[in-house]
Amino acid sequence: MVTLKQIAELAGVSRGTVDRSLNNRGGVDPEVDKRIKTLAKELNYSPNRAGRALAIRKKQPKFGVVLCSIGNMFFTDVIKGIKKAEEELADYGIKVLINEIKGYNLEDQIKAIDELVSEDIKCLALMPIDDKSITKKIKDLMLENMPVVTINTDIENSERLAYIGCDYFLSGKTAAGLASFMMNENSKVLIVTGSSKNKGHNQRIEGFKTVMDERCNSAEIIDVVENNDDDITSYIVTFDTLNKHKDVDLIYVTSAGVSGVVRAVAKIGRKINIISCDETNDIIKYVEAGNITATICQQPFLQGYKAIYALFDYIVNDVKPPEKILTACEIKIKENIT
Repeated sequence: MVTLKQIAELAGVSRGTVDRSLNNRGGVDPEVDKRIKTLAKELNYSPNRAGRALAIRKKQPKFGVVLCSIGNMFFTDVIKGIKKAEEELADYGIKVLINEIKGYNLEDQIKAIDELVSEDIKCLALMPIDDKSITKKIKDLMLENMPVVTINTDIENSERLAYIGCDYFLSGKTAAGLASFMMNENSKVLIVTGSSKNKGHNQRIEGFKTVMDERCNSAEIIDVVENNDDDITSYIVTFDTLNKHKDVDLIYVTSAGVSGVVRAVAKIGRKINIISCDETNDIIKYVEAGNITATICQQPFLQGYKAIYALFDYIVNDVKPPEKILTACEIKIKENIT
């Protein structure tokens, strides 16, 4: 939704001038008044929406966000997107409160949600742990007229308002398609994942296995190990598994902890192709250096940005978002990594 600030910037005037023009309060030069109203029409700005926005501004609503993001550099860009949306919606008095937790501890997530609810938030963007108690928590919040969108990963049967994030199954299929060009009929694959409590990580594995069965059925996935999105844990489980299985020639990392995987491969001293996810500074460095063959990205900035706007449009404009707002699945290699 377009804001007064955006119209003011495009018209080259102050927000107060835009407000006076659109509400016909006078005191605006006729040519400027015409320019403002033309822009408002072109951008589908509605006076009724403005009235609702004014009412919202007086209440100074708080938006809550809970992310499993501590120690995971991927979420730096998700939070940048959240902050950018908050900045653009500052005219409406909106404040975004972010609670971050490390890993996938159920009690920590419930505590983080409850803390925000106690702060009188009006809505919630949640990166859910895939557990029935979180499903129930979301249902209860929705019944209490607190809209909830899931961000970055989804959860089934929660009756949440919308999901904003990537298509993880497609991401996994894409990884397997890339892997098929790197493997031979006797290849051995190790999958390093974050947590079985993350639905998105599981969907990536499902997508990967689907294509492997179709195109590379003679290759073998020798193990799936969890690193809890932690580099130290990732190093340990990768190094131990590579020591046990000397013939692994490809690793698929579905989550964070990529630095630990790269260090373990370097310590083992064998040539092993690595396919990762996302585009953190470390991953960019590893792709450029040839440690990672390819990485599959998911537009984290847009995930954060669109989640806040989906909640805003629902609260202010009574506009229900699509059930799923999917970000792009992008393949990055040395030649096109930023």
